[in-house]
Amino acid sequence: MKKITNPRSTRARLALGGALTLAIGLGGALTLAHADAGASQPSSLVSITPCRLVDTRADQSVGMRSSPLAAAETADFAVWGTNGNCTIPATATGIVSNVTAVNGTAGSFLTVYPGDAAQPLSSNLNWTAKSPATPNLVTVGLSATGGIKAFNHDGNVDVIIDIVGYYQPSAAGGAGGASGPQGPQGPQGPASYDKIPSGKTVVGFEAYDADATAPSESHNFIVHLPGKAGVNLTDATVNFANTFTTNTPENDVTCTGTYAAPTAPAGKVCLYLNPKLSLNKVFGFGVSVLKDTAFDVAVNTNLGENYVDMTWAYTAP
Repeated sequence: MKKITNPRSTRARLALGGALTLAIGLGGALTLAHADAGASQPSSLVSITPCRLVDTRADQSVGMRSSPLAAAETADFAVWGTNGNCTIPATATGIVSNVTAVNGTAGSFLTVYPGDAAQPLSSNLNWTAKSPATPNLVTVGLSATGGIKAFNHDGNVDVIIDIVGYYQPSAAGGAGGASGPQGPQGPQGPASYDKIPSGKTVVGFEAYDADATAPSESHNFIVHLPGKAGVNLTDATVNFANTFTTNTPENDVTCTGTYAAPTAPAGKVCLYLNPKLSLNKVFGFGVSVLKDTAFDVAVNTNLGENYVDMTWAYTAP
């Protein structure tokens, strides 16, 4: 695939360099503290089709709020049950999410934490008044009633929360599974130094929200694998599904999955655009120089037609 280049692409690379990556079949158990349980308990990840819990933007509102967070404001968001476009069971002890700060009016930070915990002295996202949409991976435990809080330090900011998986308590007394690959991060899962086992499939979700006032331009962002691909990815092995019908001729007929259920044949990365949000909003895609742990995606956006999201899948040969 050809690379789309533009000297202004640095902005998107900075904004999305920490974009979400979710591993299927690679992660081990995580220990989470459930507020009413007293002690921590082992939990297992349940991956789901990405869903939007909340979008506070008035013109694209999803969930329980349609206004930005003000300075020094803490917002409560319910997770258990059906909220926004998500349905999360009351057995969930925590969520894996992609949290995005949009339209910040001042330099600030966002802290996301369990709904019944004291506000920690930490941040999950940081931005300036001139920053584009700023996303980051956020894994957070839930309160005893299944909620989270988000604190904004300064100015006004809209918040988007997309859930890609949730943790639930591991079955007590169940037989232990085989040990997964161990890297520098220890038993919680493989580090970026580990090779993805042959036959394993990893999937991810990426979202891009460009400057609504910017003219048509291209932006690059990085997608990270949760481990090494085994061999370097190439332009020939990273492609879009053949279902994408706008101006992207470099499609791959072997990418037979969907946005909701991404799949990939051995040795390939397949990209699936959200048909509801992406069609007619982008007019060019490409992949630049690739490695064994990450790949670049270039996005061309139109003025006023600037939001795109996609899922992807990679299967180790």
